[in-house]
Amino acid sequence: MKGQLSDNSYQTEPLLGLADRYERFLVVAFQPFSDRNLERFGARWLLNAGKKVDLIDVSCLVWDQPTKLLESKSDFIVLRPRSWKEFERFAEDHADSSLAILCGVIPQLGPPLFRVLDSLSLPVLYFESGRLPRPCNYGKRLTNILQLMRTDPGKVFEKGLRLAKSMRNNSIDIDYLVMGGKATELDPPKWVKKAKRLIPAHSYDYVVWNSSRQYKSDTPYVVFLDQAYPDHTDPINLKLNTPFRRDVYYPEMVKFLTHASRLYSMPVIVALHPRATLNGDNPYGTIEAIVGHTASLVKGASLVIAHDTAAISFAVLGRKRLLLVKLPEMAEWTAEGIIDRLAESLGAPLVFLEDHNLPPIEEMIVNEHKYDGYEKMYLRHPSCNGIPVWDRVFDSGPDGISRSVSI
Repeated sequence: MKGQLSDNSYQTEPLLGLADRYERFLVVAFQPFSDRNLERFGARWLLNAGKKVDLIDVSCLVWDQPTKLLESKSDFIVLRPRSWKEFERFAEDHADSSLAILCGVIPQLGPPLFRVLDSLSLPVLYFESGRLPRPCNYGKRLTNILQLMRTDPGKVFEKGLRLAKSMRNNSIDIDYLVMGGKATELDPPKWVKKAKRLIPAHSYDYVVWNSSRQYKSDTPYVVFLDQAYPDHTDPINLKLNTPFRRDVYYPEMVKFLTHASRLYSMPVIVALHPRATLNGDNPYGTIEAIVGHTASLVKGASLVIAHDTAAISFAVLGRKRLLLVKLPEMAEWTAEGIIDRLAESLGAPLVFLEDHNLPPIEEMIVNEHKYDGYEKMYLRHPSCNGIPVWDRVFDSGPDGISRSVSI
């Protein structure tokens, strides 16, 4: 069941000026407010503009983990409610002339939040950024439905009613949907029942890419975009039993990257995932690893190696050669199918981890047509006017002229 978009046309005015339309902003995040997240969620823009901003970290309510894993790293005061009732009381006290900004929404964990916002009729803004191509499992699903219809037709109807009910309870109307690409318009978030206003924009990665400097290296190099499969905070916080083991994944990746380095006669640099729980450890051994400079590393790279990370957006924006690596464990993980869709969408070669017959670098040609299409679909809406996303949303500017430089 898809969400619905407004029948109204796009909000095409250069600056929406929402910072002046509301007196207070409730920035509600499903993950801690790191410095990076303050930028991504628009909170930094509002705080720098002197607006009344309440940073509300509900991660302790949606992730079943000890608080020590969820400490928000921020120079500003962050409210961390101990219950949904406490959140509801706070939101009710500040509902007048306020705009709720939702960040990093996880649909299956959102219903308690949705119920509070719906009951208070709070205006809601959501910025969808970092979308990846979704796997096409429709054929498999159709086969399962047809098989079930033959064996138990009544159960098909029962499942349909249950699905419709769950989706009705897991969705809300929102006032502003900021679209980081065309994909949000074609396939809106399933928890969005209806969006009243559509704002064509670009992804946060587009901002990062345009503000980053190229990594300086004396020699050409390959960059590997670390996915931190065994150490990513999301599966750890959700207590998911992932099939990725540290004692298997990292040694195998070191072998693969060492082989790639020899084959392509270039050193490999690992762009460590910013949300990996490594405690200063480099699981790639003697291979150089750098955290916090992924866009810069991609800008200077001659080749990008990756799994199915959203950071592939940097390779697309930089029109870089791309080699995708599929893992055996993906068949047991929710990421199955995404990497195949990435390879198809970008025309990039896809190899298996155990495959040592890698394509020559001169054969890895950037498909400009597919890269352009991917950029419009996931990184920059075709109707985007080029103004930085949070300037576009919040700024009024002197006499309607933006105070920022277009990118």
